[in-house]
Amino acid sequence: MKKILPIILLVFGLGLSESFAQTSNVIFSAEYQTGFLVGDARDLVEKYSFRGFSISGEGFVDQNLAVGGEVGWTGFYQAFDRQTYHLRPGADLTADLSNYLYIFPINATFAYYAFDGDAPIRPFAKIGAGAYYIEKENDFGYYYQEDDDWRFGLQPEVGVIASFGTGLGVVLKSKYTVIFYDKSDIDVISYFNFNVGVTFTY
Repeated sequence: MKKILPIILLVFGLGLSESFAQTSNVIFSAEYQTGFLVGDARDLVEKYSFRGFSISGEGFVDQNLAVGGEVGWTGFYQAFDRQTYHLRPGADLTADLSNYLYIFPINATFAYYAFDGDAPIRPFAKIGAGAYYIEKENDFGYYYQEDDDWRFGLQPEVGVIASFGTGLGVVLKSKYTVIFYDKSDIDVISYFNFNVGVTFTY
């Protein structure tokens, strides 16, 4: 996946540029992303994550409605004290445990922006849907369990953009993600993100 991700980002960027070439109002965004797991997946990692990023682009179909896409990455990690773990019937292991969960979304997005494009402050609501690549690892030292797969997910979000009047702006937003996982006793992977970043509008 480490080799595939740069290719995905390049294709994503070129695709957005071509799709929005004829659009008079386009927003690009690059954001720092934090977050935490909730629900079943929180048993893997309870700690707050400060590792993540998001890149998006949208073209307006009218004054308030925009369509586009988004890619990103969120990494969850937590180390646990040494104890005995039950891996399967007849197989117990005493060791330190480190859990890793890395998530790479590729979403199509649909957004509604309040006010017009000249407003200095623009609240918005957005829904994303698409494919999520998930890497999950349980590391017991010399022994580890690893799994990776693609799953479908949904991502509603709300936020606000503050414009400086020069095409540049600042975005603050929160997102909630639901991934339909159905593996390893986890039906869904769900988590919240809180983002801050810069936007460029032209």
